Amino acid sequence: MRCSIIAAAGLMLAVIAGPALAQSAGTIAPRTGTAPIQRTLNTGEVERLLRAQGYAAVDKVSDTEFTVLTENALKFSVGLTACDVQGQPPGCLGLSILASWSMEPGDRAKLVPVVETINSQYRIAKVMMIDQAIFMERYVITDGGVTLDHIAEELGQFEISADLLLAAMITALGL
Repeated sequence: MRCSIIAAAGLMLAVIAGPALAQSAGTIAPRTGTAPIQRTLNTGEVERLLRAQGYAAVDKVSDTEFTVLTENALKFSVGLTACDVQGQPPGCLGLSILASWSMEPGDRAKLVPVVETINSQYRIAKVMMIDQAIFMERYVITDGGVTLDHIAEELGQFEISADLLLAAMITALGL
């Protein structure tokens, strides 16, 4: 993991986390945008969206999965899920965004508090430790409809969260 973290740290851009927008109590404001509402997603739409984000690389690895490399060397996968469900419109109802980092056995004790802190302070993604790896996942659903602009925002927030996690891991390991 040290090699993975050191390599990523060397290329990582400064992370600027914006303040969360407060939600007002009461009724939901009516939608005023003009972007089309997506009730499902398909591979072509997701591929065009990923390529439009300006990532260093986007590779299609299967009919429903892509690997993305950002300019600051974060590598993550984007996979369409819950596809062609009976009783639902054609397409996929979810999008899984997943990054992972390997770790050395001796690093586990130092990284458990990082995982716990990230999970309690940042709700944009779930961080898990499984075997000798740390995973960060964000699952986006189309329930009720979303815009592709919203999906792009989800990708951007995931990248910011992954950068925060990586920075915390580097600090915890003293690298």
